[in-house]
Amino acid sequence: MKNNANILTDKGIGKWPIIGVAFYLSLVVMSIIFDSDSWSSVLNIEQNYLRPFINAHHWLGTDGLGRDVWAGILNGARISFIISVTTSIIALLIGFSLGYLSGYIGNGRIRTHYALLFIYFVLTLLWVFYSYHEELWLLFFIVLIGVISLIHFINQSFNLLKANVSIPMDDIIMKLIEFSRSISGIFILIFCLAIFDDRSILNVIIVISLVRWQKLTRYIRAEFLKIRNSDYIKNVEALGVPSIKILFRHLLPNIYRPILTVLVYGFSVTILLEATISFIGIGLPVETVSWGSMLSESRSYFQAWWLAIFPGLMIFMITLSLRKLINDSEDDWSYL
Repeated sequence: MKNNANILTDKGIGKWPIIGVAFYLSLVVMSIIFDSDSWSSVLNIEQNYLRPFINAHHWLGTDGLGRDVWAGILNGARISFIISVTTSIIALLIGFSLGYLSGYIGNGRIRTHYALLFIYFVLTLLWVFYSYHEELWLLFFIVLIGVISLIHFINQSFNLLKANVSIPMDDIIMKLIEFSRSISGIFILIFCLAIFDDRSILNVIIVISLVRWQKLTRYIRAEFLKIRNSDYIKNVEALGVPSIKILFRHLLPNIYRPILTVLVYGFSVTILLEATISFIGIGLPVETVSWGSMLSESRSYFQAWWLAIFPGLMIFMITLSLRKLINDSEDDWSYL
């Protein structure tokens, strides 16, 4: 039986992208084993700016505060992995939900009553108001979705108010995407991170997710539009199969492979975004060592070339490997 590596190469995927991704994952594992967060924070001013390959304890050198560069490389891999995976999950949840509503549900399938529409609008305004004054905005958002769903369920179960208005979900979502695309992504990052009171990985994850959901939503919407008008979906709908069963049994099996391609591409984009905002000096706490912060520190002392070369090589290697993996696969994920 062929192993996974042979299966990948038989599909036209080169070995170098696989080796690059495997090396990156090994850095993440080592960062967990050696507790890179604490290791990279150890200061030793007497040994600042040590050159690489001349000290056995700091074989990649040190930075201006005497922190080990190798520990910083490991910690940067851990931070980029956490941020990229989490933002991918959040962006997928948002993009899939909105893409499903826009591409499959469309403009005419969701109907409600004017009174319920007014109640939903008031609840949304309350969420915006309390989210602005409180830090528990995500919890309030979950409560908002739960309350709206409960009201809709009760109305549908007891037929209290007859639907007399259609909600144009496709038009609303597309206008929202057009508005968000009209604003530069890096401007959204800087603006949103500037209004947070403190710096944390959580804030960076939230802000990057706000930037990434748009492209994923448009892509998933396009996939749903292609499938929605196919004959077999129309036949299933004619048989009266519930929408939730259609989604999981007939729609998802046809779109999950191209979605994987977009997620892998988005993973590399997130690594670059995290490095960019760390290079600028916003987002992550000052004491946290990441690839972007190491690149930023190299500007203050140009003789410390290793602070630019090593983290720069890590960013170049992983982003190139992921994008080469996408190109070589040619959207063919049938080996999964």
